[in-house]
Amino acid sequence: VLTTLRLFLYPGWASLRPETTADQFTAPTEAATRFFLKAIPTWMFTAIVMIVSEWGDSELWLAIVAFLGLITTTLVGWFGIQPINREIKAGVRDETRLRSLLRRWMKINDLRWAAVIVMWAALCWYFVAKPDLPAALG
Repeated sequence: VLTTLRLFLYPGWASLRPETTADQFTAPTEAATRFFLKAIPTWMFTAIVMIVSEWGDSELWLAIVAFLGLITTTLVGWFGIQPINREIKAGVRDETRLRSLLRRWMKINDLRWAAVIVMWAALCWYFVAKPDLPAALG
């Protein structure tokens, strides 16, 4: 999701204006927020299960890195991104202010994107490191 955002949506926001934010910015970010509010608790639970199930095994550190990446992305989103989303949704009328908010939003999201890359790398490494994943799950 963040890769799509970074590669395909950021460039389109160059034409974003205060009068177009509801359709071009607020609607997609609210849809993403609804999705993540449902998905993240499930992912947190799964990450904790991974950590507990790997306790004492060499793959434990990969599960911990994935969990920390998820925590990082969640906190950055909640405390960094959501305040900007709320301000834009409330109605920024000044185009200079809107540009400033969008630049800050993108920089913060780039940090979140980096954390997601680390998280997914740990998860991929975890699944590759499992010598017999079906047996490990059984």
